Order: sequence, then structure tokens, then C-alpha cells
Amino acid sequence: TVCGALMAETNRLILERLKGTPGENYYRAKYAAVGKLFARQAGNKSDVYFAGLLIDRLLEMTEILRIPRLSDYGITSEHFPFLAGKTSNKNNPVPFSTDDLMKILERSNGRKNPTLNKPDGIASNHQKTN
Repeated sequence: TVCGALMAETNRLILERLKGTPGENYYRAKYAAVGKLFARQAGNKSDVYFAGLLIDRLLEMTEILRIPRLSDYGITSEHFPFLAGKTSNKNNPVPFSTDDLMKILERSNGRKNPTLNKPDGIASNHQKTN
């Protein structure tokens, strides 16, 4: 369940970090393929759109399924440095720094509506247009 709490924000940060990398198009296409599975109508939209749609759906599912936040397990920001120091980047398309890991933990901790505060170009709200 802890992994579920981190999934949307981890994948959102992966998409952010992929920008400008040699693997950007390859991995974004993979995210887009899954995002298309959640689309009500595919249409002629970009991989950026569908990758963002996937993140939106992950955020929605976190809410709908009532996946507990890190804070529900008693995890506070005081624990983040320790957790970030013990985390590995196994099978991740981009390496995460300790700061990146801290950002994921911060974004995943206790927020009731994670669709707010989304960075530009990543997981913009597709509910109204799709």
C-alpha cells in the first residue's frame, strides 16, 4: 500500500526528469500507451497528453481507492531524509537524486487532492477535455 501512495508522484517525476534525455520519446510513448487505455476517446492527441492523462488517472485512483498517505502510517517529513537515503533506483528510466526522492515523499505525504499543484506540462487536468 505504501507503493500505491507513491506511484502517481513517482511517475510524474519520471516524466519531468525524462525531458531532454535521449530516452524521452521512447519512455513517454510507453506512458502514453497506458494513458490511452484510460482515455474515453483517443483522438489525435500527443504522447505528452496521454502520458499526462495516465498521471491524472493514477492520482484519481489514489483518491477513489482511498490509498493511505504516508502520514497515515505515521511517516512525517522528519523521516524523509532517512527514507530517501535507503531508496534505490532499480529499473527506473531516469536516476533520481536524493532531492528527487525527497520531492516524491513530500508530494505523497498527506495531500487529500494530489491533482492540485501540478507542474506545467505534466499531468494537466484532462477530465474536462476527455
